[in-house]
Amino acid sequence: MTNNNQDVMQQYNETLKPVRTEDRTIKPFGLGIIWFGIVVQLTGFAVFAAMPGYFTIKQLLVIYIIGSAITAFAAIGMQDIGLKHGLCFAKATVAAFGETGAKLPSFIRAFPSVIFFGTNAYVSSQALNELFKMLFGFDNINVALALNIILLVVLTMFGLKGIERFTKLVAPLLLVIGLYLAYLLYDTYHVSMGELMNMGGTNAGSKSWLYGISVAIGIFIMCSMGNNDYTRDCIADTDQKTWTGMNKKYAAATLIGVIPFLTFFCLLGNCAVVLSGRTDVIVVFSELLMQKSKLLAIIVDLFIVVAQFSTNTSANLMPSAYVACDFIPKLKFKMGIILVAVLAVICQPWAYYDYFDFVMNLFTVFTGPAIAIMLVDYFLFRKREYNVPELYKKKGKYYYWYGINIVAVLIYIASGMIGYFVDFDNSFFIATPIAAIAYYFAAKAFTAKMPVMTQEIQ
Repeated sequence: MTNNNQDVMQQYNETLKPVRTEDRTIKPFGLGIIWFGIVVQLTGFAVFAAMPGYFTIKQLLVIYIIGSAITAFAAIGMQDIGLKHGLCFAKATVAAFGETGAKLPSFIRAFPSVIFFGTNAYVSSQALNELFKMLFGFDNINVALALNIILLVVLTMFGLKGIERFTKLVAPLLLVIGLYLAYLLYDTYHVSMGELMNMGGTNAGSKSWLYGISVAIGIFIMCSMGNNDYTRDCIADTDQKTWTGMNKKYAAATLIGVIPFLTFFCLLGNCAVVLSGRTDVIVVFSELLMQKSKLLAIIVDLFIVVAQFSTNTSANLMPSAYVACDFIPKLKFKMGIILVAVLAVICQPWAYYDYFDFVMNLFTVFTGPAIAIMLVDYFLFRKREYNVPELYKKKGKYYYWYGINIVAVLIYIASGMIGYFVDFDNSFFIATPIAAIAYYFAAKAFTAKMPVMTQEIQ
């Protein structure tokens, strides 16, 4: 890298600089563990609680497998940007959207994460407060929330490697407790697998399968969109020049980390709904465990707290801190983490839980088109190449028109709006292909006037 390019990099803090190959520490198994920690998301118990009203458990099994596969493949599509170039999501978007235009998809990536961070923190703080009551007779949800958020902030400050190490330690505990909760449902309700598979679907036909898949995608698709935030810290074989050679091990790790475990934990919550007739899944499990023993109740509350540590750090807090550092270039990573945590507390998203399904669908509408435009730009136009220093330049080659690739931004907004107004429930599957096809042909049409839109000239 030339001295001029090094000067360009110095305009940004260490957080946003590309991670050098020699500084990376995460292996394929570690990435799989990180994804396992992401999909064990307790908010999902509540978000998916309405699904058995529309579909049977058998149908939901298929829906979650398809939804988790789409989530995994979207993540795999984005991972090469991190592996090959060491770029975080906030800077990778500059190539397709422009220096200023990139702020729009970055905001779409970060804002829902702030919402989920706050909600997950509050839900787990309730469990932490229950632990305090059972162990010490102390009852104060505000103290539990403050302590929980402080611990989340501290853990995230250790970076992705620290999160990986923590998740490696707790993953066996999370899996064992998940399996025990499944056994607990069977032992309590004595329903055969055949009977269970046909339960649910009391309002069958009121929602399409595409709606169900969209909901399954909704919580995790933002993590897929920013998967290069994780893979930028993954060890890459620089001798491999092909996509397959560089990505195959990490792709396998992502598939294994996402599909079986996302499906299992989503179904676990849905089975509790159909068997108990209630949608407050965590309370259902707590009551069943209290009937067994106080120790088991303590263990499940511990499960809730630990599960959100692995999810909230990697899925929500860390990526949002990257975006905060991009919006405020002089902001350091640790201060970015604190800022995001403070914003989550100020917003108090747990107070608006009834609107979560709408918010999740709304942001999913605009997540799909962002992924589509970036993948068309990266694979079809740039052939996996970026002029990385130019991504950091003020008014560099990716400046476009006043810092905005107006073609990408207009198609991004238009495709999302079309999905929203044509069929909100199925908007992801409407907006995403429209964005991909429209951007491909529109960018080609503007190539003569703006070659950088489709040509990666070093």
